[in-house]
Amino acid sequence: MDNMRSRGVSVPYGDDVGILEAFERDGYCVVTGILSPQQVSAALDELWTNPRLLGNFDRNDALTWGHPSWPQQAGGRNFLASSDVYQDKASWDIQSNEKLLHVQQLLHRSPDIMMTGVGRWGVMRPTKHNPEWKTDSSWLHWDQNPWTEPDFCRVQAIVCLTDNTITSGGFACVPGFHRRFQKWGQDHPMGTLEVGGKVVNETYGAGQPFPVPLDDPIQKDVTRVTAPAGSAVIWDSRLPHQNFPNTDEHAFRVVHYTMMQFRDENTIAQRKREYNQKRVLMDVMGKTGPRFPHHLSATGKFVHGLDEDRPELLEQSLKTCGVEDVSTFIEAAGLVREAGRLEEEGDVNGAIRKHQKSIAIFPEIEEWHQVIFG
Repeated sequence: MDNMRSRGVSVPYGDDVGILEAFERDGYCVVTGILSPQQVSAALDELWTNPRLLGNFDRNDALTWGHPSWPQQAGGRNFLASSDVYQDKASWDIQSNEKLLHVQQLLHRSPDIMMTGVGRWGVMRPTKHNPEWKTDSSWLHWDQNPWTEPDFCRVQAIVCLTDNTITSGGFACVPGFHRRFQKWGQDHPMGTLEVGGKVVNETYGAGQPFPVPLDDPIQKDVTRVTAPAGSAVIWDSRLPHQNFPNTDEHAFRVVHYTMMQFRDENTIAQRKREYNQKRVLMDVMGKTGPRFPHHLSATGKFVHGLDEDRPELLEQSLKTCGVEDVSTFIEAAGLVREAGRLEEEGDVNGAIRKHQKSIAIFPEIEEWHQVIFG
């Protein structure tokens, strides 16, 4: 890690030619000025005040950062997910950022793209006095499969909410490797690659990171990428990448992850069904969020595949979703939540009884499990 090279090259937002040149040359680009200082501050404030994130800890009191209830494992890979992102604001605002969308469309060379989801946070605590908090230092991987997806498919990004420095921890990659990705796959035929005792196959890539072998020569070319707060680090999914750990005494490293994909009608139709179910559930429970479902910007609706200028009234959505008796539906959803709680507590029989009762009063409730727990 001490011998890892570093790069701090960036391009300002608005320089589309420079952004494209850097992206095509290196496979990634740091674009500055995506978020304003006020937007950065608002996102960090929500992170540290929202009890679904880090609101139960004090950003100014290091003694709280090691509390047993800290929602990240020691070590690990820095990811932090809200316990209910639908009640949050910052994640939706970041995903709905018009500058971020413009750069993503530029690099996809298409306006027809959409977010794969609401995204998640990345948080690294300062580790100089607590080295056990360091994230993994060697997990170079792809989120794309060189055998099934050898060509350009998608762009990944992180939006930096703190300065990403050499000591704060941050993004690392092998610049320029996107041009060698297809050849690497040809040189390592499927079925011949074993990492950590497992044969890597076509199931690795998007959703299950495709690991780069520790003895692969490209491991020596991993480069740390520094980036200021408010910038976005955007890379071609063919680029092998990882994080490098925090070694700082005081500084946190905070980012928000995003990923776009090309729009397709099947994905959009599925997304609309899921979001419509979630909207119905939140409305009838009286628990709508500050952004979803009723206060998304036009850009926010677009990037999540919700392009309607006039969304359905609740009564229409209830009918679309097959909910005729709202009180029965609410009772069934409550039973499903209770079943989930009992299962977590180890009471499997109790969970089964609650689950069976929910089906008895609302037979279609199983179709709602994803939005009830998601």
